[in-house]
Amino acid sequence: GGVEPYRYEWRKKGSTTIEGVLSSLEGVGSGTYELIVFDKNLNQATSEYILKEPSKLEISSVATQNVSCYGGEDGSIVLTVIGGVEPYSYSWKHSSASTQALTGLS
Repeated sequence: GGVEPYRYEWRKKGSTTIEGVLSSLEGVGSGTYELIVFDKNLNQATSEYILKEPSKLEISSVATQNVSCYGGEDGSIVLTVIGGVEPYSYSWKHSSASTQALTGLS
C-alpha cells in the first residue's frame, strides 16, 4: 500500500540506533526489532519482530549399559543432547564413532 518509494528503518528495542535502512535485516543478534516503513507521503506502518537465540547446548542425560559378563562386548553409552542448534555432531575420545550412541563396548 501507500505511495512508492518506501523508506525502511530498523531499530533494536531499547535503543534509538537505526540498525539498517533496507527492507531486510541480516547478521544481527537476538533481541526485539521494530520495523518502520515510510511511504513517499510519510505515511508509516510499524511491525515488531523477536529474534531468539538458541538455549545453551547441554548433555541432558547419559544412559549406560554395563557389559553383561567378563570379556563381553555388549556395553553401551547413549547421550541425550538438548539446546544449541541441530544437527549435532559427536566426537568420542578413544573411538572413531560419530554418533549419539556407542554400542558393542567392552
